[in-house]
Amino acid sequence: PSEQSYLDLRRDLLAASDAVRGAQAAEGVQRGRVIELEVELDKLEKRAEQITVPLSYADELYSLRSHINLVRRRLQPR
Repeated sequence: PSEQSYLDLRRDLLAASDAVRGAQAAEGVQRGRVIELEVELDKLEKRAEQITVPLSYADELYSLRSHINLVRRRLQPR
């Protein structure tokens, strides 16, 4: 894994986050779509767990994993 892997993960997370916001903006988020997004987040999280970065990027990786959890919480019903 390289810096590019981290950047790819971050891009995928931002896309997933945008999808969540779009789904929530639509009236009545469909449960099937939420499940699909949860599966996508699981995949992103597994990729993030396997990536190794230089110490200088450790904060960014931690932030990425934190954002994955943030998006996951936003998917939870209120």
